Order: sequence, then C-alpha cells, then structure tokens
Amino acid sequence: MFKLKKIIMFFILTIAYAFSTTILSASVVEDKLLPEINGWTNGTLRITRLDTVSGNRGIWLERDYKTPEGKFFHAIRIDGDGVKSWNLNKDALTADDGPIGSRATYKTIKIYTQVSTAELNFDDPNSPYYAAIEQHPLTGLSLIVQLNKKSALTLESKNANEQEVIDAVIAIIQNLY
Repeated sequence: MFKLKKIIMFFILTIAYAFSTTILSASVVEDKLLPEINGWTNGTLRITRLDTVSGNRGIWLERDYKTPEGKFFHAIRIDGDGVKSWNLNKDALTADDGPIGSRATYKTIKIYTQVSTAELNFDDPNSPYYAAIEQHPLTGLSLIVQLNKKSALTLESKNANEQEVIDAVIAIIQNLY
C-alpha cells in the first residue's frame, strides 16, 4: 500500500512539473510579443486570451513603458485571427475629423526599421511597416502599426510628440526579434 502511494505521488508530481514548464514556456513566448526594453521602465505584461464560442481568436497583450527621458507609452498588441484581413491603406492620407469634431488629425505613415519585414510574413523584405497616427488635443497621440498579416501594435502617449512615438515603436519592433 505504501509503495502504491509513492507511485501515485510520483505520477502526480511528474504531471505537475510538466504542466508548470509548459506554462513557463508560454509566458516566455508571450513576453517576446511585447518585450521589455533595456533602459526603459517596463510595466507588467497583461495578457488576455481572445476565446470565443467559435474558438480562440488570438491574444491581447498590454504593457506600459517609460523612457529615460520620462515619456510614457501604453502599448497594446493583438495577435491572431482577431486581426484577420486588417490592412492599412498604403497610400499617404492626411485628414481631420471635420468641423463638428474635436480637432483630431490623422495620417498614414511608413516606418522603416533595421528589422526585415520578411521575417514578419510580408512578401517584400524591403517594405516598410505601414502605420496610422492620430493626434487628439485631449487624449494625445496614438499610433497603430501593422506588424504582420495577423498582428497589430498600438502605442498611445499623452506626453510624447510624433517623432518620439515613432521612435518608441521602432524600439519595440527592433526588440521583438
């Protein structure tokens, strides 16, 4: 009887160990999707799985960053089928929200980095990342960039200018790989 209890306990501990290493490796992978940046203050990575009745649609990740210069950024990354068929207009576009709006302005931009987009499932390795940037007088700047065919990154800041937001997105992208 004592030997049977030992065998059962060994079996339970083995399964628990295997399960804990699986969870650990999953969190390491997710941490790379919205990485910590050396020299910045990196907030806790928050993860939401996009589970629906029809199945898993991907993952929603959030992290707050602060640069050494004191610029705050809230980053949101969505990966998976929840971003399905999302495509930014590749033509230059500048607009505002019109006469009854709140003076928000929008424009599309191209972002060039040292990371090849071929690694991110785009067809042309020399193509830029396509992004849209919004400036709102009350809420600040928001930049959304298409990372690949099933991934989008949004960066929001109330105290950074346009170039600082673009530089922050580039820093995040370059730390992805």
